[in-house]
Amino acid sequence: MHFVVVDDIAIHRELLTQRLQEVCTELAMEYDIPLSTQSGEEVLAYAAHAPEGTVYLLDIELAEENNGIALCRRLHEVDPDGYIVYVSAYERYALECCQSHAFDFLLKPWTAVQLRECIRAIRKAMDIAGGGHDWLTVNIGSRTLRLKQSDIVYLSKEHNNVTIHLRSGDTIQQRTSFEALLRQLKAEDFLRCHKCYVVRRNAVSEYSWAEDELIVCTGETLPISRRRAAAIRAEMTEKGVRA
Repeated sequence: MHFVVVDDIAIHRELLTQRLQEVCTELAMEYDIPLSTQSGEEVLAYAAHAPEGTVYLLDIELAEENNGIALCRRLHEVDPDGYIVYVSAYERYALECCQSHAFDFLLKPWTAVQLRECIRAIRKAMDIAGGGHDWLTVNIGSRTLRLKQSDIVYLSKEHNNVTIHLRSGDTIQQRTSFEALLRQLKAEDFLRCHKCYVVRRNAVSEYSWAEDELIVCTGETLPISRRRAAAIRAEMTEKGVRA
């Protein structure tokens, strides 16, 4: 989740940034705060290339001519998938904020509990919008990572160690049950090609039946076990994939 903090008072931006860091750490979620500013134009420039999962926390009474509500309407045009939360001391704006299709309204002085519940609600909405179950939860020490399954190329295991290989080229290692991790995956999106390898179907670029192996989009070669080869070949033939 990516947060953009907009307030024309620096100490308010600093406080909200600090509380965001505390709440996100408490919720064990990945996040960043790429922008904290008083400039609406700076926000719009960022929004034009904002990544998926961006949350804009807007004060309403900004020093600039365009207030937070006007900025919200422009953000809907530039980043229609963004989530907008108003943070204001003026309750009289609540109805107008609702009409501007914001996600939530935090009334100053808001509490950490209110902020946490707001972030939880946004995360739930993002999960629903993104397909609900297209996540893999991985525990590493005291941290919990939520990985998009679409970012996974394949998973491999060696003894009790599982390695998750991502499209970015990064790997994440976890000491866990391979089978328990696989139960989180969308079965229709992944293929068990070997007792130690599970690959995302659309990450496979080539099958080699002569060598009993497949090549994934990162250029790596994975083995196909003999006991699984016939079933995999039949499935690929049915789909029109040539060996």
